[in-house]
Amino acid sequence: YAMDGKDNSTWGFCMSGNNLRLFRGTCASPTFNEDFDLTGVTVSGLSETTFPGLSGKRGEPSNSLSITISNDIGSASVSLNRAGGLDVN
Repeated sequence: YAMDGKDNSTWGFCMSGNNLRLFRGTCASPTFNEDFDLTGVTVSGLSETTFPGLSGKRGEPSNSLSITISNDIGSASVSLNRAGGLDVN
């Protein structure tokens, strides 16, 4: 959404309880949000990350992340760099 300039807004994601939240605005006080239930999955290293989609911005993330996602089958690591690139291991 940020890269497309949707609503000329800042978009982001965060954890909200057991949900991964896509939001516009802030995680705590979103003007739009959609939550994805992650019951049975453990996520660590995921902090609130925003992607400014304001005029002239490409939507780069506000911070880089090193996230671990695990369940009873196994785990995977996902890295997000400051340019928005993902590396999944």
